[in-house]
Amino acid sequence: MKDSMLRWVVIIGGGIVFVLLLFADKTNLTNLPEAVIQPTATGAPVSSSSLPPLGQDDMLDKWISELETAEGDQKTALLDSIVTRLAERGRFAYAADYGEQLLAGDSELATKRRVGELNYRAAKLTFVSADPELFTKYSSRGIELLEEVSGEAPDDEATLLNLGLAYTESRQPENSMKGILTIRKVLEINPDNIDASFQLGMFSIQTQQWDKAQVRFEKVLELQPENAEANLQLGYVLSQLGDTAEARKYVEKAIALSDNPELKANARSLLNSL
Repeated sequence: MKDSMLRWVVIIGGGIVFVLLLFADKTNLTNLPEAVIQPTATGAPVSSSSLPPLGQDDMLDKWISELETAEGDQKTALLDSIVTRLAERGRFAYAADYGEQLLAGDSELATKRRVGELNYRAAKLTFVSADPELFTKYSSRGIELLEEVSGEAPDDEATLLNLGLAYTESRQPENSMKGILTIRKVLEINPDNIDASFQLGMFSIQTQQWDKAQVRFEKVLELQPENAEANLQLGYVLSQLGDTAEARKYVEKAIALSDNPELKANARSLLNSL
């Protein structure tokens, strides 16, 4: 049962990545507490491999149709609306493609950040992840844009965190250590960044460095005691360290706090194994 839970919490796979992450987390750095989209009537952008059709959306179709004749500020406003609508629908690959058009007329830092994050999120989509050409396209572009933003705004915590995750999830072994170090920069800027501590805790689980994982999740819970996911992860880590009684407390608290059926199911599974 514990083995199945370990597989559940692991977020980065592959033997080479494992070794690189293990090495990265043992350094002496400061350890702070689209083939072509099928043509549509709406004129969707062409990508290098197939994306699922958008489906009917009258407002979106209207905006895309108006793009054909729009210019200047009107075109920028339409593209902004299109990107927002697509992102709200979870269609991050299309949103990233239209975001590239938006960038052509608006190269502001906030727009680069937005489109970089959309590309990163597109790379995580199931159908994109399963297509090597699509995955490389969106993953690489996301990293490129987030690197540009980070270069211009080196203290931007959210960008650094997304860039670090984009590195570790890029399927490029040489990027794995870079991802860990980038996320650590977030904690150098702000030791109380909950997301960075949580992600580093997950990486420590990946490398089975249970003591370090404990420190990371305890920091998250110091700042956010009601974080159900962190309570569950800390409970799991303590179970690996042999502290069953303490582990049960955190797992039970995760169950009490969460409304997520999947989290509750995993927590109950772990609880039954203790």
